Amino acid sequence: MTKRKKFIIDRKFQLKQTFSIIWTVFLIVAIVVGIMAYNVALNNHRLSNITKSNDEMIGNLDNIILIQENIVETIMTWAQKPGEKPQKRAIKVVAQKHYNNIESIKGNIRKIQGNIASNNRIMRYNNILLILLIALLIFQSAFLYFIMIRKTHRISGPIYVMSNYMREIIDGRIPSIRPIRKNDELQDFYHLFSQLVASLRERRGKES
Repeated sequence: MTKRKKFIIDRKFQLKQTFSIIWTVFLIVAIVVGIMAYNVALNNHRLSNITKSNDEMIGNLDNIILIQENIVETIMTWAQKPGEKPQKRAIKVVAQKHYNNIESIKGNIRKIQGNIASNNRIMRYNNILLILLIALLIFQSAFLYFIMIRKTHRISGPIYVMSNYMREIIDGRIPSIRPIRKNDELQDFYHLFSQLVASLRERRGKES
């Protein structure tokens, strides 16, 4: 039998079955993607709030550092003036501790800035992941459409062939039955139909 090149033979049957499967799978996957998208958006919102809070904290710490450095510079300038040595030593000790504390604060600021950069990367990755999931959903729907059309074609093909044979019988002719493709469905039914046509041909031969 010649190979059928047209995949959509019975449009009503094939498209109905195809889109029913696609819609079911699409709905399930869409719910999953929707839940993931909600979580991604929620997490991004939380990370964004954390980033804003950290930015404000860095700004406040920078102001504190600036004020403290101005105070210590003023004290150190005053300490350069002639005065009692114990006071100068005490001021130097305080200044050293101040500088140590400032370095510690700057180190914490760098850590916070690193966390902000990490949060921004996570938000970008979340958005990319969401886009990929949506693209996957679209690709899956197209792939399912292709697969289901081929699957239903293996059912509607034999039905289409047998329908043409039945029309010939109705018109009073006995068709010459040819085998269907090996991959087609309804093999047993088609074989039974072939036996029916053979029986009709045999009866007509006896009558003539």
